[in-house]
Amino acid sequence: MSPRGSGGWARFLLLALPMWGLGSPSLKALEDSTTLQEALLALSRQSGFRVEGLERLEPTMVNPAAGDTLRQVRRWLEGYNYTMTLAQPGVIESIRILGVHGATRPRPASAISPITTRRKDSHHEVDARLTGPEGAVKTLTLLIDTGASLLVLPSSMKNELGFTPNRLRPGISQTASGTEPVEMGTLSRVRLGEAEAADVEVAFMPDEKLNGQQLLGMSFLRHFRVTLDDAANELILTPP
Repeated sequence: MSPRGSGGWARFLLLALPMWGLGSPSLKALEDSTTLQEALLALSRQSGFRVEGLERLEPTMVNPAAGDTLRQVRRWLEGYNYTMTLAQPGVIESIRILGVHGATRPRPASAISPITTRRKDSHHEVDARLTGPEGAVKTLTLLIDTGASLLVLPSSMKNELGFTPNRLRPGISQTASGTEPVEMGTLSRVRLGEAEAADVEVAFMPDEKLNGQQLLGMSFLRHFRVTLDDAANELILTPP
């Protein structure tokens, strides 16, 4: 949920970014040195994975080479924040590029943190430890949602986490069913396994609008390079 305007309005969902044009060359057709955008697009078409956010890449030059696709992509994107989903171990399903390291968030201090997830239909859930602005701590099950800009909780949890009216500001959430008023605040800390981030924005929505779901969105995940291994049920958070 990214802020909009000076009045504290905000959006809840990040829109999917368009893929690049279909007329781009294949990896085999590229010269030894080409732009990162062209190389990654060509590799995605050749290997069959989706890629979003290519426009966020700097116009740097790379040297495409044969070999392990996953290792090559990670090498190319070492300077970026991104999320990656694996269809099975070592096989990329999709990549979303978020931007250059340091462009949108403070630098966290944590180790690489593989976290076991639980399946909920086609989605993944994890347990997280949330600390409110006055130190209240609550452990919750959150649904991983890279399409949500913020961590999202039901309004009934405001008091439990110590959010008084002066620690909240109004916002607007844009969902598939329309817009909804929300209240926005800042959690002191959010921790998943060994991975932790401070000052994480949170949005509180009416309980009935969430249907019992609580979302782990990009206000926490953007602090890390994110790999969601769908086959192994594992979330890997790697600090930049």
